[in-house]
Amino acid sequence: MSALLYAGATLAFVFALYLATASEGVRTSHRLLAAGFALMGVQFLLSRLQFDVPEHWLVQMRPVLAMFLPPLLYLHLLVAERSEARLRVADAVHLAGPVLMLVVRLAGGEAWFIDGPILGGLALYAALIWYRSRQPAGDFAVRGVILAASLRRWRWMVLSWLLLTLASDTWITFEISSPPALEDSLGFGVAMLFLSGFFTYALVLVLVLVLVLVLHRSGPLGWVAARFRTAGLTADLNDRLAAHMRERQPHLDLELNIARLARQLGVPQRQLSEALNTAHGVSFSVWVSQWRVETAKGIMRAEPEKGLLDVLHDSGFQSKSSFNKTFKELTGQTPSAWRSEQTGQRYS
Repeated sequence: MSALLYAGATLAFVFALYLATASEGVRTSHRLLAAGFALMGVQFLLSRLQFDVPEHWLVQMRPVLAMFLPPLLYLHLLVAERSEARLRVADAVHLAGPVLMLVVRLAGGEAWFIDGPILGGLALYAALIWYRSRQPAGDFAVRGVILAASLRRWRWMVLSWLLLTLASDTWITFEISSPPALEDSLGFGVAMLFLSGFFTYALVLVLVLVLVLVLHRSGPLGWVAARFRTAGLTADLNDRLAAHMRERQPHLDLELNIARLARQLGVPQRQLSEALNTAHGVSFSVWVSQWRVETAKGIMRAEPEKGLLDVLHDSGFQSKSSFNKTFKELTGQTPSAWRSEQTGQRYS
């Protein structure tokens, strides 16, 4: 059993490190998933500690960490749905469960007062993930066709993971009567085998993928060199692009498209598209919309009396409907509500 726990913790930390340092894709979403894997690794180690010192204060905090995992997985998927790919202030509501569990744990709550919320949290967030999959935004369309398809498959894996965890935790809850009995729990052993098997399979899959990439890049040195060249080109292009956007403000052009912007920069269209996806994890249209919304915010801060139609035209939008829709998607508020909150001004 100890070997399985150590193996599971090691693999979980490997995935957490990989995701935390990944520079491609939706980085905030990756960081949230990395935190989830890190929590799994800590849980494995605390389970091992419980065998030796069941009353240790760190062991007593295991339920608090368990309450963090479902919301982290949910927010990881939710952020990937959003065009701005960021957390919002309202997302802080998902801290309620872990905070309440911390209060209960410090107050010395009974076992049922602890196990019940943990099982309820797993069921709640599994239901929320399923519900989001039925919503229009749940198709991950803002991430592009290829990434969206992968995210949809990954979402079903996460949902399956939560349901299996719910089943195994329910089994363990009914099977053991006191913490020292955990080592003899059949349900716990099955759960550890499942988790370790999953991590091992995933790690082998990653290693095979890396090997294939190496073989198709003229050996390991060629592959590494290619990665550094690509990273260097992307960083240089993004520096040029940021300077171009600040100085020339091409996003104010109503007819701007990726081909026109690529010509302005003197780079191939495909290279520009790859740079945006690698550095920002968004499509060209979403990236331009972000610049336009930030411009609109700046105008409303500087000129709070300016009319909404003037603001949208001066920030590169074509219509009031597209301005309202895009602004709300990226900020969670309508332009009127945002300006009212920031400046106290309201549109008439």
